Amino acid sequence: MKTLVLQNWQNLLSSIKWEFILIARYPIVTMSIFIAGTYTAIFYILNLHYDDLIILTVFSDPVMMGFMFTGVLVLYDKNQNVMQAQMVTPMNPAIKLAARGIALTTLALLCSFGIAIAGKGLSFQYGMFTIAVILYSMLFYYIGIHTSCG
Repeated sequence: MKTLVLQNWQNLLSSIKWEFILIARYPIVTMSIFIAGTYTAIFYILNLHYDDLIILTVFSDPVMMGFMFTGVLVLYDKNQNVMQAQMVTPMNPAIKLAARGIALTTLALLCSFGIAIAGKGLSFQYGMFTIAVILYSMLFYYIGIHTSCG
């Protein structure tokens, strides 16, 4: 039992590494950094410190990017027959879904922190912010998977 759990963790960590490599290979990282950088520059240059605007921006753009990028990644996967290859591997498909969700959530979290720090400075609750972005990003990632594959 312990070896099965350990093997699943090793598979998950390996899959997360490969998801980051795939995401870096596609223009997803570049697009998300560009979008987050644009918002960061707007908040920083205009010295905007409106909490409602920052919250709206963080939860509508970097987190929704996971939703949009899920569709893009599913199209890439379909074009490159990743789904067919996944079906014949011994790895559990849930591990691939979890790895991609973790990778896209990490990207959304980094972009969201950039926007929040530019708009609010360092005076906000990091823990609550992190939990909110992670949960919101994962929710929209799995909604994206459901709508694009379902």
